[in-house]
Amino acid sequence: MLSATLLVGCTRGSNYYQQGNNLLGARQYSEAISNYNKALEINPKSLDAYNNRAVAKQEIGNFLGAIEDYTKAIELNSNDPALYFNRGSVQQILERYSYAISDFTKAIELNPEFLSAYYNRALAKDSLKNYRGSLADFTKAIELNPEDRNAYRNRGVQKERVGDVKGACFDWSKATFLGDKESAKYFKTVCK
Repeated sequence: MLSATLLVGCTRGSNYYQQGNNLLGARQYSEAISNYNKALEINPKSLDAYNNRAVAKQEIGNFLGAIEDYTKAIELNSNDPALYFNRGSVQQILERYSYAISDFTKAIELNPEFLSAYYNRALAKDSLKNYRGSLADFTKAIELNPEDRNAYRNRGVQKERVGDVKGACFDWSKATFLGDKESAKYFKTVCK
């Protein structure tokens, strides 16, 4: 009898989870959260329900609630770099840059090819005026995606900040070649 109850519970939890996903996709975030709550009552170890509820909370501006859910998901699976990245992104929204950097660093440790983690960590370092650290992360982002015009533009900004105007002009030239109009403005203004 206990096995049947668990199966029914899992099925009901799965239905709530699935309905939550449908509502999340329809941008009905409060309703999605309600369904994820029910799914988690039935299966409190549903990593995906915590993650998706965090996404919904983030969408309605409940950033601390999103961090709590990402933290719970990380407790359930500490080897998923996306969970650290997601939590770091919320930390960044809240301007908690040191926490964001820590989460992006963990995501990179788990997946050294995680381009978005390097990029976001570079932005967080920039916010803390760690321009050399930001420069290093944008360089790694370019290594991972040599066609990323935004990374070239942002690396150029960091190079200018640390006094490497020639290097900045090179990066802005490359970004302009890749189609970045903002870099063309930088180049025209700084690299006469």
